[in-house]
Amino acid sequence: IGSIIVTVFFIVSGFVLYQNHKEIVSFKEYYLKRFISIFPSFYLCWIIFYVINVIKVRTPFYAGNPLKFLLTLLGQDGYFSQRIVTYYTVGEWFLGALIIVYCLYPLLLKLFNKNDKLILLVLLASTLCIHYFNIPVISPGFPGIIESCLKFYIGMLFNKYINLLKNRKLLVVSIVYFVFLF
Repeated sequence: IGSIIVTVFFIVSGFVLYQNHKEIVSFKEYYLKRFISIFPSFYLCWIIFYVINVIKVRTPFYAGNPLKFLLTLLGQDGYFSQRIVTYYTVGEWFLGALIIVYCLYPLLLKLFNKNDKLILLVLLASTLCIHYFNIPVISPGFPGIIESCLKFYIGMLFNKYINLLKNRKLLVVSIVYFVFLF
């Protein structure tokens, strides 16, 4: 059920972000808004649990190299925690994936506006190849960035073509396809 909820979350995030940012006038403003929407609460929660861990294990460097704090500062410690020991305490893997997708959104938007159907096919084919050929992703057992971008992109498409979904036959086909894909 967790993977379904995360999938829906990525689709809704793509839908809402596209609704609010069909055009990016200022990259600085876009990235600042994304930073403010994620990092203050993430850092607050992280520091509380980090201090608890430090008290438990009696060392501030319980994950080894202090350079790994960079992963935390970037919100990626949970995403990479299955590959390396990090200072991961909160945020889960999908926070890291979401941050990367948010960073890629201006590129996705540009490609979306050029040829939304072609980009959908590229993302879909890439995701299927990753699964078919069992290509390793950063966090084993979790969707990689390509698959996360695909889910996010589907939300953008739903937003753009929502009027088409009023057609019941197309809606049923979309739901069946969605369930089959994820």
